[in-house]
Amino acid sequence: MARREKTLFEIDKFEKYLFYEAHTYTQSEFEENFIHPMELEEKEAQ
Repeated sequence: MARREKTLFEIDKFEKYLFYEAHTYTQSEFEENFIHPMELEEKEAQ
């Protein structure tokens, strides 16, 4: 259970129907997992 990602707003009921996968993140989780890695990747590409 510790590794299972919690989805908010019951969005997981739309998995495989409207979305392939459903995820919900706080703003800080989104920045940490997506924004910062993409910024690093862009800097390395230059």
